[in-house]
Amino acid sequence: MEFLKKLFGWNKGKQGGASAKGKSAALKTTPVTTPVTATDELTPDLRLAHRVRLQFYDLAFEQAGSSLATISDFDRSLMDEAVAQLQKPEDLARAVPRLPSVIPQLIKSLRDPNSSAKKYADLIKLDPALASSILNMVNTTYYNPTNRKVSSFQNAVVMLGQDGLRTLLSRALMQPILRRNTASLVHFSNMIWAHSVDSALSCQLLSESYPVEPYKAYLTGLVHDIGSITLLTVFTQHYQKSTGIDQPPVHCIIKLFEEHGNRLSCEIAKFWQLPDDVQQAMEEQKELNATASDLGRILFTSNFLCELYALLKHDFISAEQAARAMKATNAPISIFKQLDTLHEPVVAH
Repeated sequence: MEFLKKLFGWNKGKQGGASAKGKSAALKTTPVTTPVTATDELTPDLRLAHRVRLQFYDLAFEQAGSSLATISDFDRSLMDEAVAQLQKPEDLARAVPRLPSVIPQLIKSLRDPNSSAKKYADLIKLDPALASSILNMVNTTYYNPTNRKVSSFQNAVVMLGQDGLRTLLSRALMQPILRRNTASLVHFSNMIWAHSVDSALSCQLLSESYPVEPYKAYLTGLVHDIGSITLLTVFTQHYQKSTGIDQPPVHCIIKLFEEHGNRLSCEIAKFWQLPDDVQQAMEEQKELNATASDLGRILFTSNFLCELYALLKHDFISAEQAARAMKATNAPISIFKQLDTLHEPVVAH
């Protein structure tokens, strides 16, 4: 595990312990048998991240060994046709929703000394559904450690402050884009949305030890899987139209994610005109190395940790197995406890 320790340099925080959590499947320590062109030359430690990702797909798609089946020539042709629908900028404009106009304003506000929580609050109040969504999110123990339910939007604004309101506003605005439910894959849609939210918070927490703007880290973690989400939508629609079958084979979906997911995420980030350092961090996920930016390393580590967290939370692995895998980053296991609080509703009083 020394490679990732040296690469990421997570030296802050102590490794904690935890009890085993229910029945679990072992975290595999042998190389995957699926041919994966993009990662053939990676070090064993980066292969660990890849194996965790494949197990995350097994969980998200509710199908063990979901990446191992052989792809037929017919399915491969449909995969290639779906990818071809996303090759040009005009294709992306049709397939990808535009970035909510408020997001660039939030990014710009990082450099605006006159920016305030009141400005965000005034904007949110114009949309009662948005205000209600943020009120629901603030009533979790991460944002509301007093464990007393907040029933007034104004009180929520006071509790969150400018930075908290900025992140929750981004989360609420991006949810319809990142949680595009496919009728045949509802569980996956829910899992990938939860993973996006967890990754956003994890990126924000890890950024505190580096010269990285926390909101940019949050936004990077939130949108990093937009390429895979878009591929799933386009491929599912194309497969249904071509075959009359509602759900494409899971192993074909995963192969598309591995071959084109990150590339497409980078193209969408450029299409959305996200900040250059966010685009760079996403680009670095293709072939991470020791020259990667701080934000690129934070994103890679957060993605790994949050996939591991999902496996632990759903009893795919034990707490001891998760702790051993976390030694690859030397991140404190307490980060899992912080992610827990993101999903725990407060107790009403």
